[in-house]
Amino acid sequence: MGKTKNQLRRWLYIDKRIRSGDYPNTTHFIKGFLEEEGEEISIRTIMRDLEFLKTEFNAPIEYDPYQLGYFYSKKNYRLSILNLKESELFALMIAEKALEQYKNTPVHRKLMKIFDKIHRILDEKIEIKASWLNFKYTFLYPGASIVEDEVWETVFRGLEENREMEILYTKPGEEAEKRLIHPYHIVNNNGTSYLIAYCMTRQGIRVFALSRIQNPRLTERQFEISKDFQIEEFLQKKFGVLPEEEEKEIKIRFNPDAAFYIKERIWFPEQKLSEEKDGSLTLSFQTRSLPEVKRWVMNWGKNAKVLAPEILISDIKNELKAMSALY
Repeated sequence: MGKTKNQLRRWLYIDKRIRSGDYPNTTHFIKGFLEEEGEEISIRTIMRDLEFLKTEFNAPIEYDPYQLGYFYSKKNYRLSILNLKESELFALMIAEKALEQYKNTPVHRKLMKIFDKIHRILDEKIEIKASWLNFKYTFLYPGASIVEDEVWETVFRGLEENREMEILYTKPGEEAEKRLIHPYHIVNNNGTSYLIAYCMTRQGIRVFALSRIQNPRLTERQFEISKDFQIEEFLQKKFGVLPEEEEKEIKIRFNPDAAFYIKERIWFPEQKLSEEKDGSLTLSFQTRSLPEVKRWVMNWGKNAKVLAPEILISDIKNELKAMSALY
């Protein structure tokens, strides 16, 4: 993979220099590549790359004995590394729009740089339909949590290098607490990014909202992810990412007004729907995330009634009493 990546960088650099029109020669290529990419290359490598570009990409590379350098005999030629079909290009544009949910994060900035590089190496013969410029595809997202750049960068390095981390973590209504963690995985749920990690302080898997992490610091110690940890298994039977040990069976009755919308989506992978004669609908599933189910059900207001479990019914009753006291 590394060799292929280095070749691609050299080809793109050679193409850029030749298109500049300053008739670069092998010395220019070697010196310029070292300055821009920080890598030394030999004359033999450059000559091999030039020949490869001519034979495999039909690059119209010529040598001018008077200018003592290379040029393209076709003035508008541009090296085309990517050759996308129209449907693939359209899908790429949709993916770029989808990235808007990560705006103001290092993830968004880095991915947009990648898209910019893809745009630069696309074949200029690929046509963009005029209708695409007024793009008829919009993504609406919930408000995203604010995560400091330092946190993103440190957490990603910890994930990539399997490095132990020291953090300050603040739970709602509590003082910040030092934690020593092994970062395992990041999950984005409804605009909030969570870090799933093994907490050495608590001796168990814990979920940390990235927006509540402060002063992250990587230690020199590395770790191995437990063979018992599988992200798919961890997230199974969760209505979000916040875990609870005990699994509960949920039953929610939706009135006819809401039933139409409930049938339109899959809310939980193993959900069951039961239609009643009066047009109402009962949604059933098992989960270990009661707090998130509670928040979701209350969004439906009078259109939803929890039938089970009793602990969720009681929790919602108490919440409604507390809310009523405010008005």
